[in-house]
Amino acid sequence: MFYPSNSYLFSVIIMVTLEENNINQKYLSVFRHTIAQQINVELEQDYQFPRAICRSITDLFTSYLDIYFGSQRNPNQIVFNCIAFTVPPGVPYKEATTIPVKLTVLDSDDIKVASLKGIHELLKFKIIRIVEEAYEQGGALTQADISIILGISPRSIVRYVKEIQNEGIFLHTRGNVRDIGPGISHKTKIIELYLKNYEYGDIERRTKHSAGAIMRYIKEFSRVFIIQEQGHSFNEIRILTDLSEKLLQEYLDLIEKYQGGEYEDRLEQIRMMAFKKTNWFELKNNLKEERP
Repeated sequence: MFYPSNSYLFSVIIMVTLEENNINQKYLSVFRHTIAQQINVELEQDYQFPRAICRSITDLFTSYLDIYFGSQRNPNQIVFNCIAFTVPPGVPYKEATTIPVKLTVLDSDDIKVASLKGIHELLKFKIIRIVEEAYEQGGALTQADISIILGISPRSIVRYVKEIQNEGIFLHTRGNVRDIGPGISHKTKIIELYLKNYEYGDIERRTKHSAGAIMRYIKEFSRVFIIQEQGHSFNEIRILTDLSEKLLQEYLDLIEKYQGGEYEDRLEQIRMMAFKKTNWFELKNNLKEERP
């Protein structure tokens, strides 16, 4: 299923915000001059498609634009089409549903791992990262996929994957996922350990992730936590955080599970972490306060 693109939905949120702040109507049209509007109008006028079909095609097209050419992908990422993890075993490859996923092929943590632990551990580190990134976005990489992406022989990939799993880390590869069904993403497991008051060093040892990566996951979770407390809908949170639906739902489930009681101190730390950076909600509130 395809949803409206992030750029289109974000413009809708901006429009609502401007309208709430009583911005002059003649200026609101500026935010309607989008590529989505252009495609929609041309489909309706040139091809005489019904409006519902025009909207669906426009949303599909702009979602691909965002994924392949938009701001959703940083310079160190690639977009790779892999089989969706919902595809059951036995489906021929040509008939399997595929989805585009963003995979980080280079990260600042790679330098640290290579320097401290060597290239062998770096390759295992990268395998874990891209496999879990694909899974969080609804895909499941095969060992052949990993081999092509990282430029390593299939035989070596088999050996690396075996080593990783012998260390107690479950990889959500196509072969594993189709045998046991979808499970919890690696990011969610890391956040849950943090909520249970494990320290960074303990989480590093348990998950084979660097302190820097763990910190990024916690900051990502903190943004979801704050936006959810603001009372925004699932779709709005997805747009503002640019997270997959699967991962976002897991984060929201964690918030519900660990709110209150003995975990409140950890949640307060996470809340304060989110407020270290100004977000558009603060800017919106400032506009209201400054309005005469």
